[in-house]
Amino acid sequence: MAQLDEATRERIRAEEAYRAEVRQDLTTAQRIQNPPSYWGGIVLNLVIPGAGLMWLGSWGVGLAWLAIGLLLAFNFSPYVGWPLAWVASFINYNSVYDRLFEPKGKVDNESREQDKLTRFLLIVIGLVLLVGGFFLSQR
Repeated sequence: MAQLDEATRERIRAEEAYRAEVRQDLTTAQRIQNPPSYWGGIVLNLVIPGAGLMWLGSWGVGLAWLAIGLLLAFNFSPYVGWPLAWVASFINYNSVYDRLFEPKGKVDNESREQDKLTRFLLIVIGLVLLVGGFFLSQR
């Protein structure tokens, strides 16, 4: 078996580094072109806080939101704790989804306005749930 000289080894290392970079770019492009359904994750988050994040592959963050929701529900009131975790996980889901599946450098003012509206609506819904939960827990 022939020994490779240092120049050949360096060329092979450079080719392998280039191939790894191309694989990473292709994986990122595929992920951006074929993202999971945004609304599917929203529905999962509606059922269980953090489930949509787990569906995106952020298992640690999703499990953390589930644990936070359970702790708040058991320590305070399910009418207060669960909506808090629910709204917070929705807001976090929105930012994680954008980070994972929006192309880098994409500037879309309509998308930014939609994000602001979504966050505002989630906060309003959360406040309504909290106030309603507070009154329900006083019974």
